[in-house]
This record gives sequence, C-alpha cells and structure tokens, in this order.
Amino acid sequence: GDRWLYEMVRVMENDSGIAATTCRQVPRSDADLFACSSSWHHYRLLGFARDVVCSPPPEFHKLPPLEKRRLSGLNNICCVVRRSVLDDLKFKQMSYAEDLDLGLRLMERGFKIVFLQSVGVVHSHNRAATYVMKRSYVEAKLLPRILSYEPMCYSKGQPVRDVFGNVVTLYAALNAAVQSLTSYSESVDKLCSRMKSSLSENFSIEPAALGGFGKAGGHLDGVFERIRGLVGEGRLALSAYLIQDYLGAFDRFTLYVNNYTTLEDRGGEFVEALYKLFATSAGAAFGSHFLAASKCGEVDEQLLAVDACLSEGI
Repeated sequence: GDRWLYEMVRVMENDSGIAATTCRQVPRSDADLFACSSSWHHYRLLGFARDVVCSPPPEFHKLPPLEKRRLSGLNNICCVVRRSVLDDLKFKQMSYAEDLDLGLRLMERGFKIVFLQSVGVVHSHNRAATYVMKRSYVEAKLLPRILSYEPMCYSKGQPVRDVFGNVVTLYAALNAAVQSLTSYSESVDKLCSRMKSSLSENFSIEPAALGGFGKAGGHLDGVFERIRGLVGEGRLALSAYLIQDYLGAFDRFTLYVNNYTTLEDRGGEFVEALYKLFATSAGAAFGSHFLAASKCGEVDEQLLAVDACLSEGI
C-alpha cells in the first residue's frame, strides 16, 4: 500500500520503548499452494490475526521456544528498527535468521516489537523441493541454539547413512502414494483423505518392498543421489518419528487447502506441495541428527560431507 512505511514508523513515534516494527507478508498472486499454506500457517501458529505490541515479560529467557519466537518475530522482509538501537546492537554475522536473533536480543534488553497485521508487503517464493529441504535443515540446526531448547532426536547413535535410509524409505512410500493419484476433481476434503489413506497404507509396507527411491520426476532425486554418493545406501526403515512429522505437516496443509472447493486446476501444485512437505520433514531429520551428533562429539567425515551438501546455497 501507499502508506506502509508511514504506518510502520508512526506506531513507534509516541513510545520510545518500541525498538522495531515488522508487518505481514502477503503471498504473490502467482504463489503456489505450498507457499500460500506456509504463510497462512506461520501467522496462525504465532497467533497474529491483528496488530500486536509484543512486550517482554519478566524472565523472558524462561519462556517456551514458540512463545520466544512469537514475541521476537522481527522479519527482515520488511521491518523498521530504531537507529539508536541498531547502532548499539547491530546484526550479528550469521548466514541465517539474523533478524530473529536481533529480535531475541531486543526482548532480552526489555524493548518492545510491534507486529502490524494491518500493514502488508507482497512477498513469496515458489521454491523447489530441494531448496525447501536445505532451508529446513539449516533451521533445524540453528533454531534450538538461538531459542535455547533441546531438539527431539530420533536417531541418537545412528550413523548418518541410516538417517538417509529412513528418509529415502519414506520418500519411496510417498512416491507410491502419489502414483495412485489419478484425478483431482473431487472435493478437497475427499482428495486429502484419499491421499492420507494411501500414505498410511504405504507406511505399513515392509521397507524392502517399497524398493529404492527410484526416479520420481526429479523432485528430490538429484540431492538424494548426491547424498548416497557420500554415505552409501543406508539401512531401509520407516521411522515412526519421520512418519509422524510428515503426517503432522500434511494435516496442517489440509487445514489450509480446505479453503478451496476443488484442486482440479491445481493438481500439479498439490503434488509439488506433498513433496515440499516431505522435504521439510527430511531436512529437519538431518538437521536434528547433526545437532545431536555435534553435542555428543560424533561428527564424522560423512556427516560433515552431508552438512556441506545441505547447507549449500542457503
């Protein structure tokens, strides 16, 4: 809008305790289903449905991670920071999440951050599943450290090749489920229910019967071929942790797409979203494993090679 910068500055004028203002992101008109659902779920998770002044409570450092993130949600897509504060604290030299890090430090210093739902900027990306996986990997490594929490670790003591085996087994199960999709003309609710049933059936199949990850149209085949070259085949197994994480992501996606009557004209986007949801879970699995191995002093050459592969370009 024509007044976005004015509105963001205006809210800071009469309260010197407000150090920064950030605003809502509105997906582009060409944004795909995954980008739109991610943006929708982000604001739903943080509870930002109106303009909010976030003030740090006493003992901010003891808050749960999600509440810390909600209060500190400065976003460099579009934000205003008081110059005197920025000159003092500055952004740290970080490859990722330097805005959240600054937001956390503002809260720790007792400053307020304003989120304006009433002001928006158009911003979104239709990124490939490989990028989504890498971004999720970097987040899984970083967020527990800067938000001070212990990640859930399902792969303690496993070599990274077995984590890879778990990931590609789930990938093979997803490939088989996607191949069962022949029509997108039914209601969104029925389509999502049918897809979830197909996924559940494949999750009960013996891993060996699912075969390798094969060629699934190029969604993540390239990066998995590269990782296999670094660590070997890995033990095929359907990890309960990974299944639960993926089904949770699918359920959240279903909540968003139920805003549509049908996806008959967006079937390709629906399939792409299924792979990007999987990429998010896969990246988080590798990232959590790296973090756990780092804390235990178990980072070997193979894990370092996978780290370099999954950190590239983020």
